[in-house]
Amino acid sequence: MLENDRIEELQGVEKADFLVFIFPSGKGSNIEFGIATALKKRIYILDVNNEIENFDLTSTFYFLDNVKSFKGSLDDFAKFIVECETK
Repeated sequence: MLENDRIEELQGVEKADFLVFIFPSGKGSNIEFGIATALKKRIYILDVNNEIENFDLTSTFYFLDNVKSFKGSLDDFAKFIVECETK
């Protein structure tokens, strides 16, 4: 069962147009982030604790060109993604 879950997660990232990432996140989300980065997917990060620029807690991968971070409410984050995706 776990193997099927991992395959489905991988396929989900592969099929996605972009990845939505809530920071901070767990290990599984960071793996999906890595897969999306390798596949050159667009990635949107919601920085819920305003910590993305604390380099003791983050990775330089969060600052790649294909990554856009956002600080604010979940509703405003959704609007931000829609705006970015419809440009």
